Amino acid sequence: MRVIAVLLALILTAAPAWAAPMQRTVVALFDGQRAGSARLSNIHRMAAMPLNWLGLVVRFHDLRDGLPPVWNDPDVRGVLTFSMQPGVPDPAAYVDWAEKVVAAGRKLVVLGELGPTEDARGKPVPHALLARFVGLLGLAHDGDWSPVAYDARIVRADAAMVGFERAYGDILPPFELFEPLTADTRSHLVIGRADLDRPSHLIVTGPNGGFAAAGFTHFRDPAQNFTQWYLNPFAFFEAAFGLGGEPRPDTTTQGGRRLYFSHIDGDGWRNLSTVTKYRKEPTLSASVVMAEVIAPNPDLPVTVAPIAADLDPAWFGTDQAQKAARDLFALPQVEPASHTYSHPFQWSFFRNYTWEKEKPYLSRYEAQAGGIPIFEGSPDEDAEEDRGGDQIGAAGTEDDRLRPGYAIPRAYATRPFELDNEIAGAIRYIDQFAPRGKSARLVQWSGDTSPFPEALAATKAAGAHNINGGDSRLDNDYPSVSWVAPTGVPVGRTLHIYAAMSNENTYTELWSARFFGYRDLVATLENTDRPRRLKPINLYYHMYSGEKQASLKALLDNVAWIKKQEIQPVTATRFAEIAEGFFTVQIEPDGPNAWRIRNRGALQTVRFDHVAPTALPDLATSTGVIGARRVNTSLYVALDPAVQEPRVVLTGGPAPAAMLVSSRWPVEAVIRQGGGVAFDAANGFGAGEMRWQMPAPGRYTITAAGESRPAETGADGQLSFTLPPGSAAGQRVTITPRPAD
Repeated sequence: MRVIAVLLALILTAAPAWAAPMQRTVVALFDGQRAGSARLSNIHRMAAMPLNWLGLVVRFHDLRDGLPPVWNDPDVRGVLTFSMQPGVPDPAAYVDWAEKVVAAGRKLVVLGELGPTEDARGKPVPHALLARFVGLLGLAHDGDWSPVAYDARIVRADAAMVGFERAYGDILPPFELFEPLTADTRSHLVIGRADLDRPSHLIVTGPNGGFAAAGFTHFRDPAQNFTQWYLNPFAFFEAAFGLGGEPRPDTTTQGGRRLYFSHIDGDGWRNLSTVTKYRKEPTLSASVVMAEVIAPNPDLPVTVAPIAADLDPAWFGTDQAQKAARDLFALPQVEPASHTYSHPFQWSFFRNYTWEKEKPYLSRYEAQAGGIPIFEGSPDEDAEEDRGGDQIGAAGTEDDRLRPGYAIPRAYATRPFELDNEIAGAIRYIDQFAPRGKSARLVQWSGDTSPFPEALAATKAAGAHNINGGDSRLDNDYPSVSWVAPTGVPVGRTLHIYAAMSNENTYTELWSARFFGYRDLVATLENTDRPRRLKPINLYYHMYSGEKQASLKALLDNVAWIKKQEIQPVTATRFAEIAEGFFTVQIEPDGPNAWRIRNRGALQTVRFDHVAPTALPDLATSTGVIGARRVNTSLYVALDPAVQEPRVVLTGGPAPAAMLVSSRWPVEAVIRQGGGVAFDAANGFGAGEMRWQMPAPGRYTITAAGESRPAETGADGQLSFTLPPGSAAGQRVTITPRPAD
């Protein structure tokens, strides 16, 4: 069976030289002096996710490191700034650099402030210099602006570009006066006033990139931490960066179904449950989660990551805690992972660690009632009165001090922090509780989930992947896609992969109230599926959800909703591998409506957003294409894992051969012949629900695991069937036409 897959891969990957790959990298400029870090910048918070959804990778560059020669990198598509502050160190050099960017064919996209409007001392730049910069955006600007806008009115608004999450108010912000410089500058928002002799064009796109003026991109209420887009970021970035009909790598869907994965952080592992059913005999929250949520659902994989210190008796481990780990890892659907050894809260504190730096906190550790962790992000009850954490190490760097909300740097401090022990050591210790054949290959970040570069490098060196952070929400409390995180973020030479959804902490006021709140996860799961599928389904929580009746009920309600969905379940480690593939994949034009897909890793889906309703892969000329399915207005094309470098060709007609529409199990090594199809059904979870579009309606024979059975298509030519759990996992399946009687 596997020999077939290898031969298939060798045959189908032979190809001639291809055109240059699609440029996928957007260089995001930010000022680290003002923003603090890339993660706190507007680009990371608001723009990175829409750019990822469009297939683009964001590379952050701190202006304190100089201006990058982006024209030397063939993968760079353009440069993005978002609310750049006035006062770049050398405005003339900045404008010269921007001209080189555009001359090299890269896009220049500016949201908010222009940037080179004044020098570092606050002195306005000469108008001619600013006019050169604005001209790159396809605009003319004579320096006029309208500080009073109470009588300003919208002259023209592109409904596809503005009013995305919020309409502009009756009183508009002050604005500068911009005019289109060339005929190919497309105006999407034009504002006028009765006493002005010309209107101002405040949102434009053109051949060189795009511009959206400050005050007209989004609404923000800092007091309420509330943000909503005026601008449609998906439409704007697509136009500004000159994207067309090319395929877009997708991390939400596989085999025509929405991906599902679940992972549990070990916090609260040793907490005694107060759930009514378990009050008579002391029961660990981890055991309750296993009995009530995990064990009854063998069709839903879950990745369980203990804190090693909760298991290690040299720290705070107990026999009962260790037994819970063994019992959990023995379940077929459970994948082991690590939530570190001592559970750092503020990772930056440990980058330049010394035991002396942590000594002042030791008395606080001792007060932690036997080392029960403070949960991620939870505020210190005495934070307003007791600022010791902020004052300690005040003479050192900012990373030496604890941020408000943390009373101690990590949950456990039985011994000094060691990075190797925190990463590789934790994996080694946790692995001893897993049965033969299972091992932890994933680190689930703890605390502020902001690992420093060396921690990510140590994870990679340990042969593990990583996940956590992001905290995506899209619901009534967070009614904006700006709260939906990107796929991940480059850190140093490695990648930090984000969880797809937020965990129960953000729904329960940092595990202090509303313990039923996690039931609201369903709103985000629905809103990130329509009108755009932005994220896979991710059930992400902590072991302390097994501590309370309300939190357990909320968790079970979410599971009940998930079991009603069409999903392809995978482990959290597999999702991390898919997300990593998003950052490495190359897409190369290979003829009309044809593309080669290279270096995709575990990513097995590309998406087309602008195709005709009848568009499908041309299976006669494509290679390594399993099938396709339309979701919302996009076409999702499933790739064959057995083919290293598929070729995707689109056509406007029906598929002339068998094509996968939907599968709960991963499918690979597909060979079409004689009006039928043969494939490998990889290990899946639950029953093997499948739907194939056959080339002709009629009767077929399905053979799997040595057994054959008849099946018949519906009127639409689709063949639906279900393979019993485990019946064909890892075995060859064939579908062949049955001769007429």
